[in-house]
Amino acid sequence: MLRFNEATRHPPDDGDLTSPFVNSLPVAAAAISTFGGIFGTALVAASGPRAATADEQQVALGEGPGWSALRDRSLVAVYDFATASAEDWPTALVMLQRTGWSGVLSFPLFTSSLNIGAVTLYLTDTKPFSSAEITHATHLAVLTAQRILAGAVRDMGAGATPAVASVSHPSGRHIQQATGMVAAQLDVSVENALLIIRARAFANSQPLHTLAEAILDRRVNLHHDEDDHQAG
Repeated sequence: MLRFNEATRHPPDDGDLTSPFVNSLPVAAAAISTFGGIFGTALVAASGPRAATADEQQVALGEGPGWSALRDRSLVAVYDFATASAEDWPTALVMLQRTGWSGVLSFPLFTSSLNIGAVTLYLTDTKPFSSAEITHATHLAVLTAQRILAGAVRDMGAGATPAVASVSHPSGRHIQQATGMVAAQLDVSVENALLIIRARAFANSQPLHTLAEAILDRRVNLHHDEDDHQAG
């Protein structure tokens, strides 16, 4: 495991946002998602498929430890899902309890007055973090927020939108693309299109990225579903 100062001194390539957390902290996995605003709502990066699936539950539901961390701009720590109660995200808690992780820590990602998202660390051990580990993770979260913002600024200068530019994980890109497609099909805002996709995924107990891929492959057409609903 890397020492704290090594993780800070030797940051990874721009495309790898989670390795500083996984390599220098006692966590099993990490995932980063953006939650609304100019960055959109999507999974940005994950250290593995299980973490990606778990974080997508937050994206799909619009609630979870990451959402709460960003809203309050403070750490949300749940070391043991088995004994946890989460008034702010009860549905997400049930979903997370099914993922096999023992708990999570979510750190907000923001710069000044700009909210970006959260990094969620997934645990297989219920042992609480030390104060030094929390301080280190908080520092890494600050650096991560700065990297995401810097990347968005670069892409805006090149003519891309921050929401698309900030999504480096394939499933996040698929969700963004599917949202745009549904917005065009239904003639609704991007925000409402994402809500429609989330509702469909939740109703079918389907991972958000799986539904997004089906929309992009034209195996699912929400425009037809809407027409059928109105006809009924």
